[in-house]
Amino acid sequence: MFLYGLTSDQFVGGDWNVTPPLLPAQYAAGGRGPGGAPALTDAELAPVLRQAVAGWGARGANAAQLSSVKVQIGHLDGALVGWTAADQITLDADAAGWGWYVDATRPERGVHVAGRGRSARAGGSAAAGKMDLLTVSNTSWATSWG
Repeated sequence: MFLYGLTSDQFVGGDWNVTPPLLPAQYAAGGRGPGGAPALTDAELAPVLRQAVAGWGARGANAAQLSSVKVQIGHLDGALVGWTAADQITLDADAAGWGWYVDATRPERGVHVAGRGRSARAGGSAAAGKMDLLTVSNTSWATSWG
């Protein structure tokens, strides 16, 4: 219970829902990208999520917990590429204008991963200048579990 305002205000009591802490959002390090990138599809997302789940499972993560987190494609504002809530992850459709690098066949710790989800590949490769979907997905899952 708490008293807010002047001493003449009414005393308010009750069971208050505790607001969970805000979980970190993931931003593109370079801000909003140039745009024109194709939107991520469920067909592109699915194998990357399977790879991420397999990687977390190999590290001892709880399978029920993995499957309880909903991952969806949406439209996020500005430089946001991922938004994590306690039981839901939203990935920006075009990775804040940079586009997604999608390769579910590479090893999880492959050479494509650089800091902040940006690809480390040289210009001209399929990964150049794009956000790495596996890195952002893994970070989002880790964030959702606290």
